[in-house]
Amino acid sequence: MPERDLIVGPKGQVVLWAPTKETLEKSFPGCPKAANADRVKVMRIANEYALTGRFRKNDEKFKKIEGEKYLHEIKGHQIRMLGFFYGTKFVVVLCVIKKKNKHSREDLSKANKLRESYHAQA
Repeated sequence: MPERDLIVGPKGQVVLWAPTKETLEKSFPGCPKAANADRVKVMRIANEYALTGRFRKNDEKFKKIEGEKYLHEIKGHQIRMLGFFYGTKFVVVLCVIKKKNKHSREDLSKANKLRESYHAQA
């Protein structure tokens, strides 16, 4: 299972997972066009989870995706890291640059397929 630690702490970890090593080795979690400021924001949120074992209750930074059973998102300004919980691990499977309020059906479908692939390999 190709996986890369983004943040590891005493209470949890945030990892990036991809179905292949080649996909995993791409630039910052699948968002090569993400601005540095956005990267810093999402990593700060991920770091809080690693240190405390929970995400801050702030829908502007982290939330369950509406209409989805398992998917959550860590939010920067335009960057969205989609993932799910696996024990104390938050697994990021897709990163998108989002310019609208709602996620596209294609992005959600892709994230769910990746989540299912993760579980099949776990």
